[in-house]
Amino acid sequence: AGCDFPWRVAKTPDGNEAYVSCENSDSVVAINLTSRTVMQQVAGIYRADGVAFSRDGTYAFIGSRSGGSNAINRINTQTYAVSSIYYGSATRSIAVHPYLDLAYITDSAGAILVLDTSVFGIVDTIPVSAEPWDVAVSPDGRWVFTGDRSSGVITVIDTTTNAIHTTIGGLGTVTGLSV
Repeated sequence: AGCDFPWRVAKTPDGNEAYVSCENSDSVVAINLTSRTVMQQVAGIYRADGVAFSRDGTYAFIGSRSGGSNAINRINTQTYAVSSIYYGSATRSIAVHPYLDLAYITDSAGAILVLDTSVFGIVDTIPVSAEPWDVAVSPDGRWVFTGDRSSGVITVIDTTTNAIHTTIGGLGTVTGLSV
């Protein structure tokens, strides 16, 4: 499919398609899960990383892992058109709130970015730790969890205030989260 170094994958909310970030080919591949065929390869997403979808499935949000084009990317899932917000540091993992138009994005400069998915704009920045790597939202939407690859810390954020609730340390390398 032209996908060099597939990195992360996520299914659309309806479960019919999967999007795979292809880090070394700077692209994302959209796959029809019924026919198991590639529907589209979306180019131009530098070092594509985390993949998440708007709650209605209209957009896929993709982080850019590192390098010269640090961005939060948005793919229209009908037209495959890409728009981007360029940011000062790498954006990696993305998790969407289960019932609000918000997404939480790890920022390699030590923060969680809060993205309003309805207007595609950053509305808050929550300082966390040295190198947040992954992010997950609790099913009830109350908590955001982020793991730090370098310091071995999980930070728990209260979504009602966007403030740190607690941290859990001494965990070693934390790179994958699921709630």
